[in-house]
Amino acid sequence: MDWILEHLKVVIAIAAAIAYWLNSQRKAGADERDDEDSGAAGTDANERTRQLQEEIRRKIEERRRGQPAAPSSMPPPVVRPRANLPMPPFGGSPEPQPAMRRATELWQEREAVRKEAAAETNAHTAAVLERQERLAEELRALEAARITARKRAAELAATQTAAVAREQASAQTLAGDLRDARDLRRAVIWREVLGPPVGLR
Repeated sequence: MDWILEHLKVVIAIAAAIAYWLNSQRKAGADERDDEDSGAAGTDANERTRQLQEEIRRKIEERRRGQPAAPSSMPPPVVRPRANLPMPPFGGSPEPQPAMRRATELWQEREAVRKEAAAETNAHTAAVLERQERLAEELRALEAARITARKRAAELAATQTAAVAREQASAQTLAGDLRDARDLRRAVIWREVLGPPVGLR
């Protein structure tokens, strides 16, 4: 036991060599079995080929002699029926194409998203335009009201100015008429002539 512990590296090297030799033997056995299997398969293939060649030669000889060909002892080849897939309406391969179908689905999804976004954008734009139109109408109404108020104020100011001017003119005329004694006497005479009679006063 002490010797094994002292020469542990040597023991490990020997164990590795034994394992390598066992693996080599196992691989060699597997290769031999593969060679045997391939040889058997090759023999079967060669036998099949030889039988086919003999059958072909025999049929050729019978045709040359004018005799009907004897029924072959070999079984007919197996033909697997092919599934009849429906042809597409516009031609092309009837085989399903998942990649193309997926691409079409993705394109349809993108178109749907784009149409929804366009519809939302159009709705938002229509709402904004309607609001702007309403604000413009309100501004026009306010402008018209402001113009009307300004006109009324101007007319009122003109009326007041005219009234003040008339009052000032009347006062100035009366003051001017009463400033002179002759004019005052004329005013008294006009009052007596144009005024009510003395008996009715």
